[in-house]
Amino acid sequence: MNIEKVLYSSNTSILTRMNKEIMSYEEVLFKRITKELVDIIADLGSQKGRSKIECIISAFFYLHDELTQYDLIELTKMYDLRDVPLEEKKGFSMGTISSVVNKFVEQGYAKRDYRKDSSSNSKIPIFKYYYSANGTFIDNIRKATDRVQVFLTEIDQKLQNLDQKLQDTELQRKKGYEILNRFHKNMKSYINTYKRIM
Repeated sequence: MNIEKVLYSSNTSILTRMNKEIMSYEEVLFKRITKELVDIIADLGSQKGRSKIECIISAFFYLHDELTQYDLIELTKMYDLRDVPLEEKKGFSMGTISSVVNKFVEQGYAKRDYRKDSSSNSKIPIFKYYYSANGTFIDNIRKATDRVQVFLTEIDQKLQNLDQKLQDTELQRKKGYEILNRFHKNMKSYINTYKRIM
């Protein structure tokens, strides 16, 4: 079987563009690879407790130099799982995208630039907001790792502060002390191991 037929037949909704031309093999393959990369980055982001939508949008920021909110609507159409032609697919809503990108700008994950749209042929200048990632994917992974290290150091300090309190002889006679002390020791061991791994 022809590889092009396999790619086309596995998802009939990507057979057409807005202008209803058949997509080339390269375009289909490019979309598939893009989606796989977005999914990988989004899965990593969701491990940090972020929402799936936030993770997908941040992944697109890493894969593009800059995007408008309208670009994000178009790009997120691949996450519309309905079996409908591409021109009928819907990306994430403008409200959702606006909320997420504004949150990213406030948190410093993204930058916002307001400037004239150079692609517009209109006689009246059209201005748009352009968004881009604030740093590379690796930069943000490094920042997240640094934040985790700070958190682990704070927890380690709190556990060390409990060491002396747990040495109190009166406390050691209390029912449940052994369980409490064992948990404390296990937690210290876990935190120290995790700090060494990071």
